[in-house]
Amino acid sequence: MNQPKDGPTTWILTGGIENFEIYVARNFDPIGLKEKRRPTALRIEPNDLIIFYLTVVKAFGAIARVTSPMFEDRTPIWPQGKKKYLEQYPWRVNAEPVSVLAPADFIPAESLLGELAHLDKWPREHWHLGFQGQIRTIEAADSALLCERISVACH
Repeated sequence: MNQPKDGPTTWILTGGIENFEIYVARNFDPIGLKEKRRPTALRIEPNDLIIFYLTVVKAFGAIARVTSPMFEDRTPIWPQGKKKYLEQYPWRVNAEPVSVLAPADFIPAESLLGELAHLDKWPREHWHLGFQGQIRTIEAADSALLCERISVACH
């Protein structure tokens, strides 16, 4: 049984630029998680925030607010690229954009070293390990920092 939350949770979703561009084009409706992420997807609730971390550029690009509970949908939306197996991202939530940055305004994650507590868990030279895996939660202070930086860069 889930414990009651004090407020919305902030999640960081790690992904590639191609999927990110699809999220932006679709107004972040829906956001999909991989097959093996179902237990995590069940914890995502309306009003939670999802911050998008983009792997190749190692930067943050947007914030979206969840507007629905998790649901299953296997309709293909995201490209498969050179993957050896079909990944449908079946565990989905609907969402809406909060702040979306143009590529030139993405916030480099490395610029937040020493400020983002989430990255303190790894040796400084291996900070990028903090974003391995598709999705993770972050603490309120990190959420506030990222939301402020992304919001400022957006305006």
